[in-house]
Amino acid sequence: MTENKLEAEVISEKKLRDVLSYFSSLIFDATPPGIPDSISDMPEAQKLVEALQEVRHVLIMAKNGDFSYSVRNKGFIPGSLKALQSNFNHIIWFANEVADGDFEQRIDFMGEFASAFNAMTKQLNDVLKKLNEQKNDFSHRAFHDQLTGLKNRAYFDEHIINEIARAKRSNSRLAVIVIDLDKFKQVNDTMGHRAGDILLIEFAKRISKSTREIDTTARIGGDEFGMLIPCSTNRREHLIKIKDRIVSHINAYFELEGSEYKISASLGISIYPHDGSDPRTLLGAADAVMYEAKKTNGTWCVFTSSLDKLDP
Repeated sequence: MTENKLEAEVISEKKLRDVLSYFSSLIFDATPPGIPDSISDMPEAQKLVEALQEVRHVLIMAKNGDFSYSVRNKGFIPGSLKALQSNFNHIIWFANEVADGDFEQRIDFMGEFASAFNAMTKQLNDVLKKLNEQKNDFSHRAFHDQLTGLKNRAYFDEHIINEIARAKRSNSRLAVIVIDLDKFKQVNDTMGHRAGDILLIEFAKRISKSTREIDTTARIGGDEFGMLIPCSTNRREHLIKIKDRIVSHINAYFELEGSEYKISASLGISIYPHDGSDPRTLLGAADAVMYEAKKTNGTWCVFTSSLDKLDP
């Protein structure tokens, strides 16, 4: 009886060593051995082996970036793995959103990692905003005159093509107006460039007030301005009213360096399609009659002869 008891204790001790050795290999070895036979009749040990094997499987998948495995076992460690998987899946989702350009994403879990992630996305968001501001600024500078704030020559040359195409599609008219300040050089020479700049800025404001939202006003030269006025009607009276409205805003005193000055301007107007069907021809025609207007004294406007081709 004593020998049988001793033999049983030896067997139990061997089983215990086998179980502990196998558990140790599951935790520490990259490639653990197969399950020892001695565990087969130990239900509790088998249950623990299954849990440890599942933990190993989840961790190996996670190491390879796969967090899709569904943990089946219950308890503290499996539950912690599920929470970790959920957190990583959330991080992947957040990372994908950031990769798609959404830098407003923030993480409110995982402690220091969340702080680092949030700091990174905030910095990316700040950089993106700055880049967009610079892009908008460059775009504005590319098509706007820096002194007056009006559209510039580059925009005018591009937009007149679009306006001609629009007028052609709608079988309507387009008035091309060129305005040149008279004796502007004299203002610069006698009062200085600062006074000249003030005059250009104020002049730009006045002609802008005379236009509609669909009209285009641009500074196309030093003291030269251009306007594109779409006309839905073929009536002469309509264009004359437009001219009168522009002249009424120009034909007033300007305050320069504390004194009032009467400044005159010369206007030339050509009409699509009567005076041409391309920008060069239309601008050339408007320029030609603008120089005719300069031969007079005071603000004056000259239409091309095509005005007579319009309905009264």
